[in-house]
Amino acid sequence: MVALKLTKHNFSDTVIVVALTHDILNYTDFGEEKLKEELGSEVLEIVKVTTNDDSSPWEERKKKYVETVRNGSEGVKAVTVADKIHTLKSLVIDHKE
Repeated sequence: MVALKLTKHNFSDTVIVVALTHDILNYTDFGEEKLKEELGSEVLEIVKVTTNDDSSPWEERKKKYVETVRNGSEGVKAVTVADKIHTLKSLVIDHKE
């Protein structure tokens, strides 16, 4: 859904690939090296920026994430915002059900 949202707004293929894979490091054992090998270093770097670092306390982690996104590229911001919109829409649908 994140990729579809960004496709409708004519983002680059790289941003669309990131949108498709933005959660891969959080939820799978597909490692950074494999991602870089398969999709390139630019995709890897954006995916890493949009990936949560679970090694810190929640508040510290979220502050760092916000700063990283704030200072990130247009692609980072686009993927992050599209992901948040999708999450919120999903929550509303789940709540209604």
